[in-house]
Amino acid sequence: MSDENLQRQMLIQSTRDTNSARAELAFLIKSDISLLSGDKPPKTKDMEKMVCGINTAIVAMNNAVQISLYSYQVLGGRNAQLAVVKEHETFIKQVSFKEIEDKCNKHLAWS
Repeated sequence: MSDENLQRQMLIQSTRDTNSARAELAFLIKSDISLLSGDKPPKTKDMEKMVCGINTAIVAMNNAVQISLYSYQVLGGRNAQLAVVKEHETFIKQVSFKEIEDKCNKHLAWS
């Protein structure tokens, strides 16, 4: 196996791992936002930890999206790049921009 072929295989595997990480982060963010906006919100101390965790997960997810885009660029996957961007956009719209009612007030889940 040539060095170039080995590098390509390693890049493909890292892209798979990054995609798995993005999926796990999306699940974590969605779950935590759902808990925060539920009928019985967590205690203030727990809420602060959850908000901090969501912020960290959002940064990690954005980084994972960037890594995926760079990887697909090197691999020549323009359609894959577009899919990553569209998937991320959809996640942001469905989870972060979701309207939540809180005692007669409506606000975005995350802003």
